[in-house]
Amino acid sequence: MVALVTPLTFVHAQPIETYADLHFDVNFNNSNKYLGLYLVPKLSFNNHINTALQKATIASTQLASLVVRWNTLPIRHKLLLYKDIVRPVLMYGSQVWGSTSQMNIKKLQVFQNKQLMHFVMSDGISDVKSFMTTSKLIQFRSL
Repeated sequence: MVALVTPLTFVHAQPIETYADLHFDVNFNNSNKYLGLYLVPKLSFNNHINTALQKATIASTQLASLVVRWNTLPIRHKLLLYKDIVRPVLMYGSQVWGSTSQMNIKKLQVFQNKQLMHFVMSDGISDVKSFMTTSKLIQFRSL
């Protein structure tokens, strides 16, 4: 067995005099993502709510073929799909952003009402509000 021996060479770098010599730009964001929550200095959570609505819309769109009118899936299973797939995406971090503005709460309530109408109306149930109370769905605080 032959061992290769190579001489070690060290490259001596010139010391950096100032930060301007580094030649890179630092971009300061107004919003930071931490554990899936978008945080801003004023804790308004607008960015996080809008992102959560986009993600929940994508999740709901992927379930569209299962909740259409001609699908024979029972209503309780459609509701279970909503509760187990769409709602967790929408409500992620709600312990942190739960005290957000009324505008954000209204956005969430409108989204939930539209999704439930889409899920429930396919089975001929017309009164979504009474359906929400009988099926024990979460209600956002009163608007």
